[in-house]
Amino acid sequence: MQAAQTYPTMSLVGIDISRQMINYATTQAELHHVTDRVKFQVMDAIHVLDFPTASFDLVNLRLAGSFLRTWEWNKLVSEMLRVTRPGGIIRITESEYRIISNSPTINQFGESLQLAMFRSGHFFENEKEGLTKHPFKLLEQQRCQQVQEKLFVLERHKTRDTNIPFISPSLGLCP
Repeated sequence: MQAAQTYPTMSLVGIDISRQMINYATTQAELHHVTDRVKFQVMDAIHVLDFPTASFDLVNLRLAGSFLRTWEWNKLVSEMLRVTRPGGIIRITESEYRIISNSPTINQFGESLQLAMFRSGHFFENEKEGLTKHPFKLLEQQRCQQVQEKLFVLERHKTRDTNIPFISPSLGLCP
């Protein structure tokens, strides 16, 4: 909703596999009075996207590591390229799923999470950047131009001792 309010001339389309999330998002659009420009559709991102070729100026993907397996990334990036107009932008924002803490227990939990993500096929490697550097490489392999990587650290509540790094590894112009 923030994008719709920030850019009042922009039309937006969101997808999710969950009907419940689509209903929630639609309700939010109604509450923010942007239903004339914001639409949501139930769609599975790991299948062919139900949009015509070159439909969008910007295709945004956030936190796909929670549902995508390493072997599905190439297909999804190809689909993102297909639905993005020439000269459009693809943006992928992903978390490192790394926990930084002064607590040994929390650090051990973070290491266990990292290993579980690797073993389940969500990480390409069993390391802190087990996911985040790969979408960046995929965009470069697809000949996207001006591919950029930016690190953002989300700080937790001031009374907590953990930070979660997020990387937006792909701001790339489509060929």
